[in-house]
Amino acid sequence: MIGRCAHCGEPFKRHGKAPRLSAIGRGKYCSKACDQLRRRKVDAERLRQLAFSGATKAEIARELGLGYSTVWRAMRSLNLDDMWKEQRYA
Repeated sequence: MIGRCAHCGEPFKRHGKAPRLSAIGRGKYCSKACDQLRRRKVDAERLRQLAFSGATKAEIARELGLGYSTVWRAMRSLNLDDMWKEQRYA
């Protein structure tokens, strides 16, 4: 059985290991980025909207009040990175 992330709703990836176990998430989140976003109360849907608006990752980080690396990891964990590149450089 594959569970779903409590933050973004994405299914846990099958890598032969359990999802990340954190003191806060207890394995409910698909990645460290989702755990951090949940703690900062950032909506995954808002991140998707900003990613498709054509904003740079630095602008997205400023808008959400997060660090650049957190935004980068979150976009990778939500599979938004490739779509963001296509949108940004189209």
